[in-house]
Amino acid sequence: VDVQAGAATYMNRWVQTKRLHKDRKSGKVGRPMDYMGTDGVSLGAANTALVFHAQKLLALYETDRPYIISSPSLETVGQLTYGGALDHNMTAHPKVCPETGELIFFGYSLMEPKVTYGVASSKGERTCRLEVPTRGGRPVMMHDMAITRKYSILMEFPLYFDLKQAVKGNMPFAMDGSLPSMFAIFPRHAKSADEIRWFEAETAMAFHCANAWEDGSKVKVVGCPTKRFSFEYQKSSPSRLYEWCFDLETGLTTERELDQTWVEFPVIHPKALGKRSRYVFASRFTGGSPPFHSIDGCIKFDSETGTVQHHSFLNGRWGGECLFIPRASAINEDDGYLITYTFNPKDTSTE
Repeated sequence: VDVQAGAATYMNRWVQTKRLHKDRKSGKVGRPMDYMGTDGVSLGAANTALVFHAQKLLALYETDRPYIISSPSLETVGQLTYGGALDHNMTAHPKVCPETGELIFFGYSLMEPKVTYGVASSKGERTCRLEVPTRGGRPVMMHDMAITRKYSILMEFPLYFDLKQAVKGNMPFAMDGSLPSMFAIFPRHAKSADEIRWFEAETAMAFHCANAWEDGSKVKVVGCPTKRFSFEYQKSSPSRLYEWCFDLETGLTTERELDQTWVEFPVIHPKALGKRSRYVFASRFTGGSPPFHSIDGCIKFDSETGTVQHHSFLNGRWGGECLFIPRASAINEDDGYLITYTFNPKDTSTE
């Protein structure tokens, strides 16, 4: 969507992924195991998220490498490899540091109990590589991460890969409720896994985090965990804004729920990433363990006052994930726009 001079224009293109080419060649959509590559990377649809880094627009899918998309034509240029240095998949939620311009990322292995962490410079050159063994000793689904000015945080929630389910064509991950949540905190340019500090927290599953920052000897992370998660419909508990606090001096973890509204897809002002931020914006869910079409509004959470402002989509419309776009002349952290798509089931229109 291109918004200029008070008018919006819309254009879309299929990302020309290897997965799409494979499906077109076979004439059908394959099973999860059909997309596994010999290098352990699973062919993805490049349809989860976008990030702009080092003058490249990247389309992301967490089991695959990013695809480079030209702008404004939206033609597929090819896959990002950092000159062969990206020999693994990349999360759909890498972080662009607003101060250094670095891209911080990771990729989890579907076959081995490890996560490969990395950093790319503002010029698009890989400068750091670190293999992190999973704490649970099994391949893990790790969707998001967090950064502060000094540290990177990998969030190992107990959602582990199940090969038997993958072979059957089912979603190949299951939550192990007997294990705690585990957080790896380490310097951004760590050279060894020995530099990692591990912290345990209550059992949960969180797909997305809003932000993280340092507060003296403590590192705080805000996200949207659910206590019970399943990919099966109506078998998950609500996800809510939540704060984990990790004390680097004592090794202790404290945690608290910030609000009781059922939310997901938290976002902040992009320049506040890695620093203490006041506001979190998130999509609001309704109903029981809903699919994504049950987003009926959005919220604005003020961490200083603990108050929440609600916006409901009009006339029964459903919405999606919100983006926060700062106003060009903005001074205050919350001076900007929330942008999302809404669907009107009465006339099937999208706005």
